[in-house]
Amino acid sequence: MKRECAVFRDLKEDWQDGMVEAETAEWMAAHQMSCPLCRDWSEKEQNRAEQQPELPIDEKESLELETIKKARRFLAVGIGMIALFLIWVSIWLYI
Repeated sequence: MKRECAVFRDLKEDWQDGMVEAETAEWMAAHQMSCPLCRDWSEKEQNRAEQQPELPIDEKESLELETIKKARRFLAVGIGMIALFLIWVSIWLYI
């Protein structure tokens, strides 16, 4: 893969969202037309995106929040277990 193709793939999503400068957008369009590898890759990515239904933002946010809550619970349980172990060890060392 050429360096231009790597840059194209990195900027593709921003280009589609209109987040690149006009000069970059022109280069992206020209590169997509002239490079068969990037053109095929773009088509495959678009087909893949169309096949994957996007969750509504509310569902995405709720999934992210649920993941964060699970991580916090896991961390709290781990810290609690370590604290109990240290207390147990200190009691046995004192005796």
